[in-house]
Amino acid sequence: MQINNSSVSLRLKIIVGYVLLLIFLTIIVSLVWLEHQKMEMLNSGELLIRQKREAVNRTFEKLLDFSFSDDFLLLRDRDKFNEYRMKREIATAALNGLKQYYPFDIQHAQIDTISSLLREKEALLLGVMNTLSDLLRSDSLFQRRIPAVALQMHIPLLPGKSEKAKKKRSGFLGLFKKKEDKSAYAYQKEKTKQPSASQQITRELYSLQKEMYIQYTDYWNRLVTYSDSLQWRNTELNSQINTLIGEFEQVVIKQAEKEIEEITASREQSFRIILFIAAIAILLIVIFYLFIHQDIRKRQEYRLKLEASDCRSRELLAARRNLILTVSHDLRAPLGTISEYAELLQDEKSPEQSKGYAMNILHASRHVIGLANNLLYYYRLEAEKEQPEKEIFHLGRTIENAVHSFLSVAEKKGLDLVIKVIDSDILVEGDCGRLVQILNNLISNAVKFTSAGYIQVGAQYRVGKLSFFIRDTGIGIDKESQEQIFTAFERGKAPNAEEGFGLGLAITYKLVTLLKGTIHVQSTPGHGSTFEVCLPLRETNGKIDTTKIPLVCGDLSGMRVLAIDDDRMQLEIIQKMYAHHGVECDCCLNVSELVAALRRNRYDLVLTDMRMSEMDGYGILTLLRGSNLGQAKTLPVLAVTAQADKKPEYFRNAGFADCLYKPFSQRELVSVTSCIDRTNFTTIMEGEENARELLDMFIEDT
Repeated sequence: MQINNSSVSLRLKIIVGYVLLLIFLTIIVSLVWLEHQKMEMLNSGELLIRQKREAVNRTFEKLLDFSFSDDFLLLRDRDKFNEYRMKREIATAALNGLKQYYPFDIQHAQIDTISSLLREKEALLLGVMNTLSDLLRSDSLFQRRIPAVALQMHIPLLPGKSEKAKKKRSGFLGLFKKKEDKSAYAYQKEKTKQPSASQQITRELYSLQKEMYIQYTDYWNRLVTYSDSLQWRNTELNSQINTLIGEFEQVVIKQAEKEIEEITASREQSFRIILFIAAIAILLIVIFYLFIHQDIRKRQEYRLKLEASDCRSRELLAARRNLILTVSHDLRAPLGTISEYAELLQDEKSPEQSKGYAMNILHASRHVIGLANNLLYYYRLEAEKEQPEKEIFHLGRTIENAVHSFLSVAEKKGLDLVIKVIDSDILVEGDCGRLVQILNNLISNAVKFTSAGYIQVGAQYRVGKLSFFIRDTGIGIDKESQEQIFTAFERGKAPNAEEGFGLGLAITYKLVTLLKGTIHVQSTPGHGSTFEVCLPLRETNGKIDTTKIPLVCGDLSGMRVLAIDDDRMQLEIIQKMYAHHGVECDCCLNVSELVAALRRNRYDLVLTDMRMSEMDGYGILTLLRGSNLGQAKTLPVLAVTAQADKKPEYFRNAGFADCLYKPFSQRELVSVTSCIDRTNFTTIMEGEENARELLDMFIEDT
């Protein structure tokens, strides 16, 4: 269900992420489209500015062409004047074309003024050209009139023509002839002979000169007037043109600057908006990536957990199957032995034979108990209910003692047991008991699977780590088995060896892991095996704790014990075990018998089974502590349990004096009992007249 919810949540987040991304993509596309529209408008503005510039330049070009086309005045060519007029009209049209780009009235007025000045200039130039033409016609007229006057002067001189001819004939040769000298009187007389013709010519010439002077003066005045007007018009025209072009240029420049500023501002704004949206989109992508990645990681974790759980379930199923097969096989044999010897023991009359049967039964039962203990211990290790202990011990002596305990077993099989310990004469702090247990399991395994040769144990301590190995010349282990050798219920084929559950190496592996160490195996079939173990151990300068509690630590004489259990056979065993040590033990099968016994007698200890049909051990403890029966409030209670996963501290914290784990031996029972504090804490309940009635009511209610 959780995975389905996670899957739905993941799909929903992905859909929301895609929707948001589509929204942001739509916004970005819209902004890009708007930016494109703005750019189109700006490009249109740039095109308009370019057209304005081209129109201004074209107009200025036409005006310059028009200004340099007034040479027709010198030629007095009517065709040139018509061409000049056409250029003026073109320039005027170009000026009028500027009005569509500059819709202001002031600029229109300036354009109209320039057009008017151009027309006035044209009219003035036409007047100058006409004046010059009139002047030329006057010159022609005077030229025609002067010969006529001259003709009038020469007509009376025809008779004296011989003199002129004579004079002309003299020419170059006349230079060498003798000139005819005339007297002054003769010359004056000659002149006075023609007074009337000279005067008449003089008057005509004077009249012609005066007329010419008047006409030239008039032409000159007209030319001066036209020239002044043209100069003023040219000055005004140039000023107006310069002003207009300057204003046009300023307008174009300002508009271009404005367009550039708008383009820059628009691009910066669009860039900021797109950058902002892109940043938000990236942020959302990162956020959704983290969310989705977290969901995917959770799904991956769930999947891995499911796979691990499935693998664990498969392992548990396989372990259960192996356990059932192993238990049914390995327990059935010793239990059958016990049953068979028990039947033989009933009819056996020989004491020695009966004792042998009893020893066989004891040996088989201990084997069964050992198998059960291994199962329980492996369960505690598998459930991580075991914690490493810390104590100070001598490393070298501990290893040597553990190895020397197998000397007799090795000698019986004809094996050499070699030990070599290096740099281990030190005190370390760690779990001594479990170190010995690891050594015992590995050496025992080597002895079991080695029929000839030797077993070598080597150890070395270096830089806070203990490294040791157990090498044998046994049957060896193939590659396939090496991968499963530390798995529970995996057993090797040991000829003539006592079979077990196959938990030895599995427990060893769990113990090494508990102590945060490593274990490896190297083996070749037929050539033996080598197990290498590395454990962290801290070197210390402390002292070894010599105040350990001995197995039996007290005198049981005079003790009286009350035991309650719903198993009659278990009560009989406890009673017989106590009887061997002089302890009087009363047995109860239920709570009523327990209360009755407490009313009759005084006891030093109560043993209660923790799992009974009527009331469990916790209920018995609560009953005793809440009753008004003399010593019941302070009477020590010993918990008897088969729950090996719970440590003695658990029961002590619950109010029990100690605990005894099933199955237990007579020695363990006596040891735990002797360690119970037997100080008399009995208190008599005074002032409670109805104490018996209250207790009876409590018993009836329970």
